[in-house]
Amino acid sequence: MLLTLPAQLLIQRRFLRFLSNLAAVALGRYSWVGYCPDGEPSSDLPKIRPGVLHPAAELPESLRHPGAIHRLNFLYAKDYSVDMDWRILVSRFREL
Repeated sequence: MLLTLPAQLLIQRRFLRFLSNLAAVALGRYSWVGYCPDGEPSSDLPKIRPGVLHPAAELPESLRHPGAIHRLNFLYAKDYSVDMDWRILVSRFREL
């Protein structure tokens, strides 16, 4: 991300928010992708850093209820893959 910083000025919708997120990820406070923040806190999921993006970003608001978010977080943890994180990053790249 740092290497493409000048190009990000043209790509990102909110460049200052992108810089803030980039700094938070670089400092280890956040990861690029994490659990959905609207879900019920669960002790049965592995602990990970909060994410800038999350798997529910593509869901319509009508489907974002706590039970569905909890299930989505569970499936994200159970079936985790770098490929899934990559797809989330690519699909929501302009909103980093």
